Amino acid sequence: MNCEEALNGMMEVLNAEALPDAQPLLLEHLRTCRVCRSRWERLQRVERVLRTAPLVSPAPGLTSRVLARLERHRRRQRILGGLAFAIGLGTFLLLTVLPFLGILPGLPGALRIALRTGEVLGDRLISGFGSFLNSLCLSATAFLTLILPLLLCGIVLGLGLVAIWLSLVCRFYPIRRSV
Repeated sequence: MNCEEALNGMMEVLNAEALPDAQPLLLEHLRTCRVCRSRWERLQRVERVLRTAPLVSPAPGLTSRVLARLERHRRRQRILGGLAFAIGLGTFLLLTVLPFLGILPGLPGALRIALRTGEVLGDRLISGFGSFLNSLCLSATAFLTLILPLLLCGIVLGLGLVAIWLSLVCRFYPIRRSV
């Protein structure tokens, strides 16, 4: 028996969990090992002190204070979870909306064209509006063919980041169900 096994055996003897055939091996080791024998004597003294010490009642109101503190901790976890969700959602929206912000500089020019065509009456107004709708459709098609892959990449990246964030939150702040 080595010293580590002897220490485990000492704990088992003190807890009354030792097997009957393990005690002679422990006693033999204690006879030959001065370090373990000293440790065994200290453990026995501590055990005697603990067995003779009076039991102390908890302070009045301890249960309610502990439960209140536990509730504050749970509330803080819910707030942190909500904050994590909000940050993840904000990141997701930023990554998906950001590609659309590239079209804003071209918007005033398109509005000027629409206003110029609005000055013409009758047929010119109708043809201008038709041209505007046609150009709007062409622009939307061109925009979607250029931006749609970026938009999809942004959505996938955003969802991935939200999933990573939520997994980290769940790992460090596990949900505990009260019974």
